[in-house]
Amino acid sequence: HSILSVSYDAQNEWLSVGVEQTALRKLTESLTFNLGKDLRVDRDKFEEQLVSLINSRFNDYPVDSVIVSFSEAPNTEGEVAEKYIEIDLSQQKMYLWEGGENVAVHRVSSGLYYATPPGHYQILNKANNAYSYIYHVWMPFWMAFSLDPQVNAYLGIHELPYWVDGVGQEIRRPRDFIGSPHTGGCVSLDVGEAELVYNWAEVGTPVWIFE
Repeated sequence: HSILSVSYDAQNEWLSVGVEQTALRKLTESLTFNLGKDLRVDRDKFEEQLVSLINSRFNDYPVDSVIVSFSEAPNTEGEVAEKYIEIDLSQQKMYLWEGGENVAVHRVSSGLYYATPPGHYQILNKANNAYSYIYHVWMPFWMAFSLDPQVNAYLGIHELPYWVDGVGQEIRRPRDFIGSPHTGGCVSLDVGEAELVYNWAEVGTPVWIFE
């Protein structure tokens, strides 16, 4: 079906050309893009670009292309479980799902020195503040999701870690680490956001980690 609507006013000798919005949406929804599960086309902007292209061509401008915008999206749509945590390593984002709805999105920092392993896990235990004897740091709002055999230690979700210097001062990892890999395999959340996730999740909450 044509996305154009054309009418002619014979009295005033005026040709009017418009765009049928329903037909336009059907057209853009019928197009497929090989993007992977965690990217989406911004269809509203895509349709704006198409309309702009049509207007340009009718006004004799030699425009023959449009710019397609993409946005990051979750790998799932809330169907995995009634309540679960989704982590996307390529995006460095955490999505919280409950009742089929995405209730929160947080930026994270995943493993650099030891890559956070993708897979299906669950919250195994929780602690208000846990200590790492490997890295000698405190990890507030700790939630373990895997006992990793390669490092022989738990991997977990927690707030940016800190350590205590010789005079008793707490020194925290930089907050600009959030959004890129910097950990030894765990998943760090920003100050304040880790507590929100800690209070929302329970032991047994599923955790899905995607590359």
